[in-house]
Amino acid sequence: MIVQIGLPILLLAALVVAYLSAKTWGWGHVSLGLALFFATLGFLVLGAETLRIHAVLRQQVQVREARLAKVAAQDAALIRGTDDQTIIQQLSAAELTVADDAEEIPGINELRHQTHLVTRIRGRVWREVDPAGPPDAKTFAVKVRVAAPDPHGIAKDTLVYAFLQGPAPSAQQPQGASFLGEFRVVGDVTGPELTLVPVMNWAPTDAEVARLAAAVQARAPWELYEAMPTDRHDIFAGMTEEQLRQILPPQSVEEYIRQGTEAKPDDDEWHRVGYDADGNRLGFDNWDQAVTFRYERQLRDYGFLFHELARRRTELIADIAAVTQDTERLNAALASAQLLQQYREEEKRKLQHDLTGMKGDLAAIQRLQTQVERQLQNARQALTTFLADNNRLVGELARLQQVSADQIKLTSRPLAAP
Repeated sequence: MIVQIGLPILLLAALVVAYLSAKTWGWGHVSLGLALFFATLGFLVLGAETLRIHAVLRQQVQVREARLAKVAAQDAALIRGTDDQTIIQQLSAAELTVADDAEEIPGINELRHQTHLVTRIRGRVWREVDPAGPPDAKTFAVKVRVAAPDPHGIAKDTLVYAFLQGPAPSAQQPQGASFLGEFRVVGDVTGPELTLVPVMNWAPTDAEVARLAAAVQARAPWELYEAMPTDRHDIFAGMTEEQLRQILPPQSVEEYIRQGTEAKPDDDEWHRVGYDADGNRLGFDNWDQAVTFRYERQLRDYGFLFHELARRRTELIADIAAVTQDTERLNAALASAQLLQQYREEEKRKLQHDLTGMKGDLAAIQRLQTQVERQLQNARQALTTFLADNNRLVGELARLQQVSADQIKLTSRPLAAP
């Protein structure tokens, strides 16, 4: 207010002085004096404004320094944790989720450590993964798009386990989220789009191919796990029997229901755990100190089981291929044997025909043989008779010759010597 009143008064006084000075000074001196006056006045105004600005800024700096100190204390509390109730209330007022009766809050480093402990076995997880195209007809490779985080941080040749995102299958929803397979990341990994190729050299069944194609066609989001989720007892803790029967298959639901209940006498040692009087779990060597035994479900290594299933299936596929090949060879041998049988049957028919002819020839030969034998017998008989007659005639001839010789000797006696 003083400045606003004083400036017009000074300006009016300067004009009056210039007017009075113009009677004795030249116009140049008057103009120079007015210019000097206005310059001085401007300097004073600017100096006052500068002082005002400095005062305002210093006040703002003090306010901001106080706020900075407060925020720095909150940041330090968030990083390292704190038990200062004032800072905890400030953070709670700043919409930080803090328990009402919390005496202290952990820091980011501690939370990161706890998160690392929790996710150390599970590994990283990428959710809301969108299948970008149908699987390849030959290699069954699938293209997916990882929206978050950006960048996704998945390196080439990383093994990931793919699941359909959503609730697990149940009695009310049998087509719930399920395991799609183990894949290896190939190709370019710089962008959000990745190419996944099945890890195992498997020949998928029609049901598996249809399930993978349906999962891609439905455009339902996937979840990619860096490690196969592990089986733990606490996953189903607190669930009722009805809830367990809705989400678990009937073949194995009973062991989940019995988890933690009193063991039965017929339970084997692999499903029994001993506890002492204080409820502490005992080792197998200290079971003699146990006062109660409880049933404990055996945990499953799904990664090993899926690999073992793939190995057994590969063996069965190889066995089926070998049996199929042997069957084909046996069918080919059978076809060849059938052709050979037809040839032999034809040959047999011809030989049978030849046998029939030979039998006719044999009968004719036998008849001829009979005739020849009959004739030979007759000839033998005739020969015998002929020989007998011949011998008789020879004897008779010899006798006649002897008689004739005797007669000749008698008739032709030699003359007596002179």
